[in-house]
Amino acid sequence: MQLALFDLDYTLLPIDSDYEWARFLVRRGVLDGEHYERENDRFFKQYKDGSLDIFEFLAFQLAPLASHPRATLDAWHQAYMDEVILPRITPAARDLVVARAGRGQGARRERGSGSAASVADANYANAATPIGRTWSDFERSWFYSDSRNDLPLLEQVTHPVATNPDAVLKATAIERGWPVLNLFEGAA
Repeated sequence: MQLALFDLDYTLLPIDSDYEWARFLVRRGVLDGEHYERENDRFFKQYKDGSLDIFEFLAFQLAPLASHPRATLDAWHQAYMDEVILPRITPAARDLVVARAGRGQGARRERGSGSAASVADANYANAATPIGRTWSDFERSWFYSDSRNDLPLLEQVTHPVATNPDAVLKATAIERGWPVLNLFEGAA
């Protein structure tokens, strides 16, 4: 069995989707722009320097959602995907995912173990989403990421791939002989 994992922000998308989600909600008048801009900047700086507390960040990101009905959240999600995310997916990123998915017989998509929002009685919380597998279940594994923050996972897979890497990850990849991809060259 084979496993391919993809980071999203700055790996497959040339944006920070959490930051853009907050900006999307500010444009709709759901969030206070000044407060969210200030907090998003603070969290982004922590992310860039490797000190982000993911649980603090998720509490910040998810808190405003709990006060809105599911139908409203679903409508916002669809509009966000249509207006912000889908136009930013480059052909190179799409081709990479399609090619990786097609490399194994019986390839299937599973939502992997990672940080995810779970909903229980309209309360949003951080939760791991396990897929019931261990590393030993996979003969070969890939992880595509842009960030030094993902070095622990890159070191776990059999095929780490630095994708649009930050300076630290690029230097690490070159030093260790990992492939380096740039999916955003020539992208608008």
